[in-house]
Amino acid sequence: MGHIMRLWVLSSALVETLLFSGCLLGWNSLSPVLRDMGVMSQDCHSDPEQSGAWSNRSAGGAQHIPSADLSLFLPFALMAQGLGGSCVLFSSLMLPQVLEDVGSLYSALVMASFTASATVFTIFKVIFYAGVPMVPIILGYGAMSCAMFLNCTLCWSLNPTGKEDENIYSVRLRLNCYEAVNKKKPQEAEWCQKSLKHKFQESLKDRERILSQRRKLSFKRPDVPAPSPLLESLTSPTFTLHLLSDSTLLTWIYFYVASVNLHLHSQMDDPDQPDLYSSVFGALQMLGLFTAPLISILLNNHRIRKRARNSGLTTARNSSRRACSIKRLSAIYALRCLVVICFGISCLIPSLNVQVVSFILHVIMRTSMFLLSSTLYLCMFPSPHFGALIGINTFISSILSLVQYPIFLLFTGPLESDPFWIHSVFLVLSLAAVALPLHLTVKNNRQHPHPLCRPIPLRQVTPPTKT
Repeated sequence: MGHIMRLWVLSSALVETLLFSGCLLGWNSLSPVLRDMGVMSQDCHSDPEQSGAWSNRSAGGAQHIPSADLSLFLPFALMAQGLGGSCVLFSSLMLPQVLEDVGSLYSALVMASFTASATVFTIFKVIFYAGVPMVPIILGYGAMSCAMFLNCTLCWSLNPTGKEDENIYSVRLRLNCYEAVNKKKPQEAEWCQKSLKHKFQESLKDRERILSQRRKLSFKRPDVPAPSPLLESLTSPTFTLHLLSDSTLLTWIYFYVASVNLHLHSQMDDPDQPDLYSSVFGALQMLGLFTAPLISILLNNHRIRKRARNSGLTTARNSSRRACSIKRLSAIYALRCLVVICFGISCLIPSLNVQVVSFILHVIMRTSMFLLSSTLYLCMFPSPHFGALIGINTFISSILSLVQYPIFLLFTGPLESDPFWIHSVFLVLSLAAVALPLHLTVKNNRQHPHPLCRPIPLRQVTPPTKT
């Protein structure tokens, strides 16, 4: 693949991730549009004042269109958006594995584009209130997705590196006696070559039969230890603590976005205030384009991936680099715990101005989750387990997000739409995440103690014997 084609594939993958990765959190920006169009109106209570307030907010002449039929397609649209967006995201994340010399900073840019993809729905809302009907907007978005499909089909080659023969190996054998012959004098070497030719003449005539008897050669590297089983990594305290902290944080983030959205809809005293804050929150998603590369640089991710690939380094250098990576990772996890605590405290304050700060912290946490997870798995676990651990982490976190429904029932029922106690419980649960950086620090000190703390080996010297 040429240089220009590589640049086009990488840049277009970032744009496609930004536009089509399907961040479902952005659907909250479309809820005012869906209300104006009458979607899900059969499940809402009839309130003439509120419906009039919503319809009067339409600046460009958007009208209240009854849609009791379009509501049936909304769950399927959400499922299709999530499934297709996941395919786009993970396809872009696999590009550094397919193309050579692509740094880990590109993976951070992919995650940044995924985090900022929720802004697309805010742009839809702005275009809709500018007077453009929703059907042309959706059709134009679908045409862009078809262009993405054509781009992937035409530009993504099945073998982009151009190394068709990289899996073909050859073994070259030679006789030791021939090397001994070359070291002799020219006259003796000529005589020895004639002697060898006469000696092995019969064997050389039958070389095909001799070589056909042993076509399989087995090679063994005794220096490479046997890989540890996957179950050992899954049951390790490191993976368990990380899974619990990430699942709790992801569930909290989902509830926070839903509660902020409901809080915006309840501000009906000033009809323009929900629109203003909704647009501000949607624009703040673009912060992910800056926070993800910054977090990747702080993690020193490119050196960690290079260390994982260069297995030919000496044991001492590998051990020291791994110790430095774990120290840096522990510090970043401790910093994230501080951000989570600040986020929880700001969530307890019922003010939209303070929630702007909370939303910024929420974007930082969302952006850092995948980067921290991948770095942790590269540092602490065998490289063959990386894909399985990422997949299991994503699956379990998604399963635990199903508790959103009972939490929402508790929020809208007994708590009367007051998220204070739910945020308080999540804040207390998130304090347990401090155990992960402490565990990493203790484990790193045990495996790589300070040189002054290492025992000095003593060797008994026997006195020389007198003759």
